[in-house]
Amino acid sequence: GERRKCMPCQGNSCYSGYCIELVKDISEELNFTYKFYKSRDGNWGGYNDTNGTWDGLVKDLLDGFIDIATVHFSINAKRQKVIDFSVPFMQVGLAVVVKAEVDSSNEFFFFTPFSTQVWYCVMLSAFLITIFVCVFNKISPYGLYGRKMHALMTCPCKQCKETRRQAENGQKSIMKYQEYACLVEEVENYGEDRLGKLGERERERE
Repeated sequence: GERRKCMPCQGNSCYSGYCIELVKDISEELNFTYKFYKSRDGNWGGYNDTNGTWDGLVKDLLDGFIDIATVHFSINAKRQKVIDFSVPFMQVGLAVVVKAEVDSSNEFFFFTPFSTQVWYCVMLSAFLITIFVCVFNKISPYGLYGRKMHALMTCPCKQCKETRRQAENGQKSIMKYQEYACLVEEVENYGEDRLGKLGERERERE
């Protein structure tokens, strides 16, 4: 049979899409007629830095060939200097898509901010500080053990005096002596200042 030739489409019915429907609705609202054209050179609208001229839709607007360009047109600084844009009605952006990582539960997630070496240093520091505090508590007169020993050596009660006398005669070691109940009670509950009142009571008894 005879082959039919494809006739080129003409008129507004040849165009479709979101922008076309938008112009149609606006024309019905504002009561005006329109006709669609393609850009004369087939370009969007680029600027030639060599000769300082525009092409595409921007040139058609500047030359008065068209009144409005209805298309997904990028807004940039150079175009804004020569033509006016409406409020954007569509936002389109580019994005990079990568494979998502599978999250796995970890009971020790709070260890992850620091490396293994850092945690070893933290534990070593805690261990050394613990030893230092224990030694300080033993040898310093301001530690708990040191305050007790200081109170034992200065306590005016008969029991502590007898303990010191036995220690001087070599009969008993103060370091191993653990039976100063009055001393422990006074120091832990009231402090060393309480020993002064204890001494006053002992002197009154004498």
